[in-house]
Amino acid sequence: MRKNIGIKPYLLPMPVLVIGTYNEDKSPNAMNVAYGSMRDDKSISLYINPVRKTIKNVLRTKAFTVNLADMEHLLDADYIGIVSGNENKDKLKRTSFEAIKSEFVDAPIISFSPLSIECKFVSYDEKDHRLVGEIVNVCVEEEFIDQDGKIKTESMDLITYNPVENTYNLLGGFVGNAFASKEIMEDENLDMEAEEYSEEYLKKDLDKRIKRITKMEKIMEELSKVQEKLNEALDEFENFKEKAKAFDDYYSSEKWMEDYSADDMGLLPEDMERGVLNEDIPYDVLGENYNLAMRMKDLSRNIFNERN
Repeated sequence: MRKNIGIKPYLLPMPVLVIGTYNEDKSPNAMNVAYGSMRDDKSISLYINPVRKTIKNVLRTKAFTVNLADMEHLLDADYIGIVSGNENKDKLKRTSFEAIKSEFVDAPIISFSPLSIECKFVSYDEKDHRLVGEIVNVCVEEEFIDQDGKIKTESMDLITYNPVENTYNLLGGFVGNAFASKEIMEDENLDMEAEEYSEEYLKKDLDKRIKRITKMEKIMEELSKVQEKLNEALDEFENFKEKAKAFDDYYSSEKWMEDYSADDMGLLPEDMERGVLNEDIPYDVLGENYNLAMRMKDLSRNIFNERN
């Protein structure tokens, strides 16, 4: 049974796009655009309200850049979508973003974006709020290009916007090759049933066959035990998340500053353990959560790749 919920902007996921332009005084401006897509293979469509500073800049300079946002700079990307360039032309200074002059258009490339698309103005419809730009160049950080010159998007940690739950999500890993189903689905040689082997054939190298089965049986048992241990560890880690959040909240609170000051003034017992009041140790412990998340992401990505 399906339930009707009316008209909603629920096409997902949406790319998180940071649009770079120049203000009148040549200072860089950037905004987060939720609704954007390819118009065709050589142009981009963005939907931006005409009151936005970005549109005013584009209509004047006839150029803009589209910069894909990554997980490391999620807060920066979110911030520039909240603060208006009309009211704060220096909003980029409150972020880690830096502006780099494009070689091809009169617009800034936003640093720390793994992939940036440089566009020249084509048209803007004030009624539909649709901005169209022609792609004149794409630039990619070298670390995301392999030795064969292929772009490796999985390692970019790109984020997407989920309008249903109003969240940002990490772009998923590889699950299959595009445009490959026809060959697979229509392969006349694809045998859907297990191939039958003759007894004579199966008797060949029987000793090797037995050794192989025995070896794989042992590996399967070991893998099962490792999986069990990992699931137990993940359960323990997941069940600890409320305490971990309480610690995170404490470390960034006024209470921590008070406790730190009390310790600095010598008000706390000398034999009291106070590693939590060290500026570096809590930061490193909390930072390890990010490292673990990245490790688990890479591990899951590798498993998906090996299965496909």
